Amino acid sequence: MALSRGMIGSDGDEPKVACPFHKKTFSLRSGKNLNGDSCDIATYPIKVEDGYVYIGFEE
Repeated sequence: MALSRGMIGSDGDEPKVACPFHKKTFSLRSGKNLNGDSCDIATYPIKVEDGYVYIGFEE
C-alpha cells in the first residue's frame, strides 16, 4: 500500500516508483529493487483497450 503513495518518475528510459517511507526505488517494468537490495516487487502485464485498463490478464 505504501507504493500507492509513492512518487513516480524515470531514470533515463527506466520508469520507476519510490517508496515514500523506505526511500527504496523499484522498476515499473521488472519490479527490481533499483537500490541493489534483494527485495523486489511483483509486476503484472497490463494493456489498455477502448479506455479500459486490464491488469494481470491472460491472453
